[in-house]
Amino acid sequence: MGSTKKDESQMKKSLHLIRIPYEEPYHLNLLIRVSNDDHSAELEFYTSNESLLKFAEDLENFPMDNQQEVIWELGSENPEDKFGFFFRIHATLNTSNDVSINIRLCDNSDIIHPICSNLILSCNVEELNNLGRLLNHFSVLGEMKLQWQ
Repeated sequence: MGSTKKDESQMKKSLHLIRIPYEEPYHLNLLIRVSNDDHSAELEFYTSNESLLKFAEDLENFPMDNQQEVIWELGSENPEDKFGFFFRIHATLNTSNDVSINIRLCDNSDIIHPICSNLILSCNVEELNNLGRLLNHFSVLGEMKLQWQ
């Protein structure tokens, strides 16, 4: 897990997912790399294909009825829960109909000193829907990498 300040020549929002072969299709081992205009962070985490697909479908159909937020959360920040990681993507629609995506990544491998990063990405609804389509295609497990910018 890392978080870095980026130089001006590399600044742009992006989200990358890399599949690391594991116990597929039941368990997915993924590496997420995220960057915004100022920082980048990455985290290796585990999830189920069903969880990934549900999140993808929620993003594809966002916003739904009166629901103006989508959350995908895995693991725990609480040391007593003994999770190796905490991962949360929280997308919300603001009053100007733009989307704010709050991403929190925590590596809890050192219980005393966990490493956490918060990044916020901004996009419009169509870009978020496109991320959902990319994740849906990625969940078929035909591709090893996903890139969204």
